[in-house]
Amino acid sequence: MGEIMKKILFFLLLCFIPNLVYAKDILINELEVLNGELSPYFDKYNTEYTIILENSEFNVDFNYKVEEGIIVSVNNNHDLENDSVVTLTISENEEKLDYNFHILKSINESTIAFSDSVKMEENNFMFKYKLYIIPSICILLIFICYKILFRKHKKKII
Repeated sequence: MGEIMKKILFFLLLCFIPNLVYAKDILINELEVLNGELSPYFDKYNTEYTIILENSEFNVDFNYKVEEGIIVSVNNNHDLENDSVVTLTISENEEKLDYNFHILKSINESTIAFSDSVKMEENNFMFKYKLYIIPSICILLIFICYKILFRKHKKKII
């Protein structure tokens, strides 16, 4: 009788333990940045991202979807500068998860063209004679390698 009780107890444990050990992930299901470029593309299991913002933007506009009962708070999302970090904290009961967004401000680069640099390049010795110098050096190197590899050893007669 004791053996049958052990089997029944084991069967009941197998039936009810999965219900006791149930774990739920708290994640953002969908995320979109409305006023910037998110890199890499959103994956709910990745928590580190970079957002590229224009210089005129000073906060990030998020559009996200979470399951019911999950609370989302956005931290440090004001007066953003280059290398700022915005954190999206999602929480449910005692569990918390942070998504970090590193901010990069796009820098408008102004290009200054110097017309003198083109003239200087044309007057450069290598620029003028590169069609002659490069092949000459290559032939010289091939000749030296040939002489080193295939040199003849003279036998000394005593």
